[in-house]
Parts: sequence; C-alpha cells; structure tokens
Amino acid sequence: MTISEIKAQIALQHLNLAIRQHLAGKDCYSVIHLAGAAEEILGELVRKSGDVSSFQRVKNQLNSWLKITQSKTSISSLIKQCTLVRNEMKHFNSDDMIWVEKDMREEAERIIDRAIGNINLLRIPCSHETLEYLKR
Repeated sequence: MTISEIKAQIALQHLNLAIRQHLAGKDCYSVIHLAGAAEEILGELVRKSGDVSSFQRVKNQLNSWLKITQSKTSISSLIKQCTLVRNEMKHFNSDDMIWVEKDMREEAERIIDRAIGNINLLRIPCSHETLEYLKR
C-alpha cells in the first residue's frame, strides 16, 4: 500500500465516523473536526493527482464572483469566513468567539460535502456512510 493510499484510508475513516455522528445528531464539534481533517487530507491527495480540490473549487468560484460583482471584498477575507469554524476548533488561535454563533450543523455539512467531493474527484468508491449521508 502506498503512503497516499494509507492517507486516503485514514481520511475515509475520519469521514465515515463524522458522517455517522452527524446522522445520529451527535456532537457537531467532533463532526467538524473529523470531517475537516478528512477534507484536508483528501484535498491534498486531489491536488497531488493534478486535479483541483473541492475547497479550491469553492475559492475559484468566490474569486469569480468577486470579479463579476467588482466587490472590494478580498478573497482572503471570504476564505477566512469559510474556514473560520474549522480552523478555530482546531487551533483556537483567536480571542474572538464569533465562530460560536455559527450554525454548527450547517458548517459540518459544508465540510462533509467538500470531503465527499474530494472522494469523487479521487474516484474512490463511496462508503455505506457516504451513501446514507447523500440519501438524507
């Protein structure tokens, strides 16, 4: 087994556990942490395969939107908002608690969706958990 295959397996274990917890209505903080780790690992594998990860696709769409609307908002500030909850839960870098006011269930779903997008980009077969999540 290659290192990339091992990393993908670990990421899938994280994601499957996150999905099981999410579908059971359990702790959103753990779901976000596990799904975020899976998204990052799988996204890096997508990048190394020469494709564009789910998160990079979101960034590209936001950048296009900024150009079309001629907004003065910076792409970095939008990306910071997209990753605020995940990064704060991982690192607790900020003294600002605004991330606590976010809808954690919605945040979890965004991260899970991006991780599943990376699975599809890597052409990894969907697990039982992923299929259950997609059926909801």
